[in-house]
Amino acid sequence: MSTKGLLSLNIGIVDSSSIGPIGSVIINFSSKAQTITIGEQYLRMTFHKTDTAPVEKVKIDNKKLEECRKQYIAKTGTNLGYLGAKFLSFDEVIKEISEETKKSVKDSVDRVLRLALSMIAILGIVLAFIINFKTLKSYFIEEGLNTKEYNIDSKLDSLEYKLQKIEERIAPIEDTN
Repeated sequence: MSTKGLLSLNIGIVDSSSIGPIGSVIINFSSKAQTITIGEQYLRMTFHKTDTAPVEKVKIDNKKLEECRKQYIAKTGTNLGYLGAKFLSFDEVIKEISEETKKSVKDSVDRVLRLALSMIAILGIVLAFIINFKTLKSYFIEEGLNTKEYNIDSKLDSLEYKLQKIEERIAPIEDTN
């Protein structure tokens, strides 16, 4: 499976007290879809007798790791085109993830700033409306009496005019009776 660019995860030591099925996650590092058919071998299990000796931590040397990668690619030949250029190149993968993370953070900050500026603009509009409303309200309160008096006077004048016209029309009718 590894020659096809597939990697099994969660494999390792199974405790002697473990019960139930054993499974693993498979990651496809190739640039093509891969199919695993029922019954196809993808995981090998061996049994070992162990002691309880302490395990030392291993320090990873990136230069050695890169050299191993180059040796692996050289040994397996040109049949690795399906794996992609970044296969086993951890420095490139880390660099790409770092760049994508920076871009994602920058985009998020840009969205937050746009939202904040929009909210400030809306707040400014609301404040301007409130200030103008108070000014207009005080103007109408002061001028409101004059306006109401003017409206009443103009309506009375209009009604008197209409009444006069009606009287003029009725007068000839009353004279004939």
